[in-house]
Amino acid sequence: MWLAHRKIKYFRNTLDGMSTAHLPETLSGAPAPALPRRTLLAGTGLTLALSTLLVACGPDEEQIQPTVTGEEHTNEAHDVDINRALDQLEADHGITLSLAVYNHTTGNLFLHKGDQWTYEASIVKIPISLTLLRLAAFEQRELTDEEKALIEASITYSDNSATIEIYRRFGSDDGESTASAESLNKTYELLGVTETRSAGTWGDNQTWAEDQVRIMGAIVDTVEWVNATDAQYLLEKMVPLDWSQTWGVGSQYGQTVLGEPVTDISVKNGWIQEDTGVWHINSVGVVRTENTTYSIALLSKGFEDQLVGYEVASQAVQAYFDHAG
Repeated sequence: MWLAHRKIKYFRNTLDGMSTAHLPETLSGAPAPALPRRTLLAGTGLTLALSTLLVACGPDEEQIQPTVTGEEHTNEAHDVDINRALDQLEADHGITLSLAVYNHTTGNLFLHKGDQWTYEASIVKIPISLTLLRLAAFEQRELTDEEKALIEASITYSDNSATIEIYRRFGSDDGESTASAESLNKTYELLGVTETRSAGTWGDNQTWAEDQVRIMGAIVDTVEWVNATDAQYLLEKMVPLDWSQTWGVGSQYGQTVLGEPVTDISVKNGWIQEDTGVWHINSVGVVRTENTTYSIALLSKGFEDQLVGYEVASQAVQAYFDHAG
């Protein structure tokens, strides 16, 4: 399911020695002011006042959520309050939120408005880095120190120049974006991502929360086409050190979720502005406690204020942990 792209206000970086014809036209890590640091369930029985018949009630309408494929996903009955809290955030700010959370311990998926798309922005830097890891594994070699440095710059500090260099390296020798997009799309296919694809550039492609949570889950569970040590290196570089990664999923650093202290956080945030001035704000990552691991994808759009978008992204992730059973 693809929707027509609207024009975007692009942020450009110019690199010495590279033609701007080969640069991605969406660069989502532009500087901004620093911020302070399971599906189906059986219906319940209801005794009718006028009879002794026990009838099955369907799930609360807040449990039933649309997916990117047009089908329906039914959350756990006790997750209704999460959807309602997210609905309230949307109403309060006049924006659209999509949230997917996969609990690796229980195997349950929570979904809120899975049919809503946004632009990938800088969260695409994760599958771009995964593509480099995939090609290194195919060549039966370890990452070079230079490649590790590029990944750290791209992921930890959301550096656009490093991302451009990685994207160029798995394309053709002349940096042709079509070849790079084909390599990236192969990674999406291997991850089981069904809707998100690159058309030649990076950052301005449409994506959905279901696709993004699948990417995060695959890194956690590991995939056969990436060296396990390289996958672990990628997760380690997704630490919320830079201010740009401390909101959204990154806001859970040092917190207690569902009665358990958070032991580890991996996060990648991204943002991009349309030419109308409206912001798309995204946050994907992994939250770990001693007993549970959560893969999370929060996508949102419609913000007039970029900093408000960061705050709401954090509130949306917190809403899940506040109300999850």
